[in-house]
Amino acid sequence: MCYKHRFYGIESHRCIQMTPTLRCTQRCLFCWRSFEHEPPAEEDCPPDLIADRLPDLQKRALSGYKPSYRVTRGRFDEALHPRHVAISLAGEPT
Repeated sequence: MCYKHRFYGIESHRCIQMTPTLRCTQRCLFCWRSFEHEPPAEEDCPPDLIADRLPDLQKRALSGYKPSYRVTRGRFDEALHPRHVAISLAGEPT
C-alpha cells in the first residue's frame, strides 16, 4: 500500500501511475529529475488517445510480474483492471 490508500482509501494496486510527457518547461531548484537527458522533441498526442491506451499499457507494464506468495491471484487480476490514474511522476504535464 502507498500514501494513496492511507489518506484516500485508493487501492494502489488498481492505480495507473503515468506521465503524459517527459518534457518539462520548469527548472525547479528542488526537482529530483536530471535535465542532462532531455528527451528529443515529441509529437503531441490528443488526451483521448492517451486515455484510451492506458488500460492496455498498464497490462503491458504488469506483464513481467506474476502471482506469488507476496501477490495473490485476486490482487494481481485486480491490478489488470485499474480504477484510478495518477498523472504525475515526471516532467511538468500540467
